[in-house]
Amino acid sequence: MDKHKLLAHITALQKQLIKLSSRKGSLTDSEVVSKSEELDKFIIKYMMLTTERPK
Repeated sequence: MDKHKLLAHITALQKQLIKLSSRKGSLTDSEVVSKSEELDKFIIKYMMLTTERPK
């Protein structure tokens, strides 16, 4: 997945997480935590693609 598609996916997951947490009314609900963990994985992938590593 290229970084533009990855960023779009991250944005979509963020919106889903906001809606889900509002609907559930709790940041500790298991579905909210699961969605947050999924988002974290994609954020880490994006950071790895865009962060310059020392040579």
